[in-house]
This record gives sequence, structure tokens and C-alpha cells, in this order.
Amino acid sequence: MIAFVPIVIFMAQALTPEAAARKAVDDFKAGRYAEARDEFRAALKSAPGNAGLWAYLGLAEGNLNDTRAAIADLEKARALLPRDPDILFDLGALYMRSDRPESAREMYWQGLPLRPDDLAANQNYSLLLMRAGRCEQALGPLKKLRILQPDSSAVRLSLIKCALAQGLKQDAEREIQSLVEAPGVSLDDRMKAAQMLVESHAPGAAEAVLKDTVRRYDTSVEAHAGLGKLLLDRNEYEGAVLELGRAAQLAPEKSGYSLAVAQALLLWKHYSVAFQFLQAVRPRFGTLPDFKYELGLALYGLSRYPEAIAEFTSLVRENPNADSAWFSLGNSWMSAGKLENAEACYRKAIALNQHNASYYTALGQTLRSADQNRVPEAIDVLRKALALSPSGAEIQKELALCYERDGNIDRAETLLEQAVQERPDFHEAHVALARVLYKRHKKAEGDREKVIVARLEAEERARQEAIREAQAKGVPPGH
Repeated sequence: MIAFVPIVIFMAQALTPEAAARKAVDDFKAGRYAEARDEFRAALKSAPGNAGLWAYLGLAEGNLNDTRAAIADLEKARALLPRDPDILFDLGALYMRSDRPESAREMYWQGLPLRPDDLAANQNYSLLLMRAGRCEQALGPLKKLRILQPDSSAVRLSLIKCALAQGLKQDAEREIQSLVEAPGVSLDDRMKAAQMLVESHAPGAAEAVLKDTVRRYDTSVEAHAGLGKLLLDRNEYEGAVLELGRAAQLAPEKSGYSLAVAQALLLWKHYSVAFQFLQAVRPRFGTLPDFKYELGLALYGLSRYPEAIAEFTSLVRENPNADSAWFSLGNSWMSAGKLENAEACYRKAIALNQHNASYYTALGQTLRSADQNRVPEAIDVLRKALALSPSGAEIQKELALCYERDGNIDRAETLLEQAVQERPDFHEAHVALARVLYKRHKKAEGDREKVIVARLEAEERARQEAIREAQAKGVPPGH
């Protein structure tokens, strides 16, 4: 319902019109909008130049959901009193209701200099500007709201979002600090702030909010899970495992948290620990498709390919449209040396999902490995993958190997250079590039790549040693 606007009504001195106007106002205040509408219309016959009557008529019609008539009447009032903020703000609200944001913004833009501390007007104007992507302009009314509503988390969140959108990092950091230190900020508001920061592509700020939140609310499943998911997305696997493990401890009956722990361990390449963890939660979640999928990945990572094949075969039998399961089954057959089986699985995955570049890449690799005569077919498939993911280093490497095998060394070199530029730590691409450079008699460049390969291999040995040490020390996280 549109708020009552106290506009002075200038009436003729005749008793009957005055009485009629007073009754119309009384009916409006009492919510008898249909009666008030008819009475205002009658009164306007005697006083067509009365802006207050036109405004009241517009408000009555607005409350009767006759938005078009309400806007027309309030526009007549505005023509008579162009600098009345109440008329301007009520028009703004009506234009918002009728999905005319430009007209609504114009009304608030005109009205706020006349009444800068109007709470609802600042709220509506900042909302309209943010919806239009005009964060720079929204900062003004939001800062005013910050003064008018110093304890509002919603205002702080909007200010942070706009400051980040404008690249005002220091302003955003001040608001974030103010938010996390405010005594009245709820757990829900903190989680909303973190989510908004993630959506605003500010993961570092989101992490700061979530870390402060888990410190204050150690028993909050949502806070630990949110931080764990954020760390997982940032490839910070150790921290992700700890936070997701805590969430799994707090809510052991929820499969999502435990399976997220397994996923983080698998991405961290701690396959043995992942397998132990999955075995520990099998009594609760062993029948779930997601559990079977993660278990299959753990077995695959441990090079236990027959068991992985059995797990994924069971999964696709139960869920024949699960393209990711078909893909993983193909990987397992490929690693087991059964190329025909792998090819069939990859083609099934592609048939179910034609937009995943990884599926085409794996099929191309299988075709390249199968037979010399299938290299042209592999090249066609890998070109499709590259079209889906133009900067995919793995695709570039696979396509380069096809060109190398086909005798197109120049094209192979170009693709491998792109791959190592995209992923400087891509060991296989550096190995292939060194080989191709030597074939092209570029000894200095080849030697440079050999040095990089040696460094990467040393780093991998150190990483594997760290994994073995971690596995020797601990038990499955969350238990």
C-alpha cells in the first residue's frame, strides 16, 4: 500500500466542498479507497487546480491497483506542484510498480535534493541504481542510508558490493571490517556478506569474513562448509579439508559435507586418505550415487583400475544418463589398456553432453593412442574440444602430439608453446616441447625446456613425499 502523504488541500470556502473533501480524506485514511476515489473525483469538479486532491486521488487509485490512472493523477499533481517531494516519491513508487525504472529513477533524483533524509526514497533510489548497474551513482544514497540506518547489515552489504564494483578496495575493506566487528550482525548476515563477496569476485574478502565467522561461531555447520567450499574453489585443499571435515563432524548425517571432504582429498591427490575416509562413511552413504562416484575416483587414483571399473559400471547401470560417470569409466578402461572400451564410454559421455571439452579431449587421446591411421580422426575430435575451450592447455598438448605424430612439427611447436604459457607447471607439455624443439634443431630452446622439466619433476617428488608424510601422520579428517 502506498504510504499516506500529508499534502495540504486548498479548498474553496464553500462549506459543502470542504466537507466533501474532509470526508474523502477520512475515508482514505480508513482504507475505504473506492469511496474516497469517488469523493475526490467529485471534489475536483469544484477545484480542478488543487494539487492535493489530485495527489490523494492518485494514491486512492494506486491502492485500488489502478496504477495507470494513479500515475496520470499524480502527474497532474506534479504539474501543479513540481517541487513537492511527496508527490515525486509517490510517483517514483508507482513507476517502480509498473516496471518503468527510468521514470522512477528520475522522480527520486528530483525529489531527494528537496528531502535528502527520506529513508524510503533513498532505499528505493539506491535499489533502482544498483539494478541498473549504476553502482557509482548508488554510493550517494547508500552512504546516506548508512547514516540513517547505522545498524543495517543490508546497507553495509550494498555499500560493499558497490565499492567493489567501482574498484574502491579500501572503502570496501573498511565496510567489511565494520560489518564483522558490529555486535549486532547475525550469523545469517555474515553468510550473506560472504556469498555476496564471492559473487562480486572478491574471494579474499569473502575468506576474511568466513574466517572471522568460524572463529565466532565454531559450531556453525554453514560457516565451516562455506569456508571449506571457498577454499576448495581456490585450490587450497588442506584448508578446505579441515573446514569441510569440521562441517562433517558437526552434521555427520548430511551426506553433502562428507562427500565434499572426499572431493577435496581427491583434488588434493590424497587418494589413500580419501579411500579410507569413504570407507569410514560407507555405512551411512554407501548407496548414494555421489558416494559411488567419489569411491570410483579414489580407486582410480590408487591405480586400482579393475575395482574402479566395477564401481563406475555399477553406477552407469543405475544412472545411464550420468555423463560424468561414463567419462570416468572411460578413463578407467583407458588406464587399464582397453582402448576400445574407453572409446565407447567417451562416445557415450559425448552423446549425453556435447558441451564438455574434456570428453572430446579424452576421446582424441584414445584415438591417437589406438592406431596411426586414426590420427586424422583424433585431430578432428580435438579441434572440437579446442572450439569449446580455446585456452585449454591439455587440449593444446594433445592436439600438438597428434600433429607431431602426423609430421606437422611447426604446428605442434606452436600449440605446445601456447600450452606451457597457459600452464607454466604443465610437465607433460614441457617434455613434449623439449622433444619437438630438438627435432627442429633448436638446441638452446630445447635445453631450456629440459631445465624446466627437471625442476618440475623435483617439485613433484617433494610434493609426493609431503603427501606420504601427511598420510603417515593422520587419520581420515572429520573422524
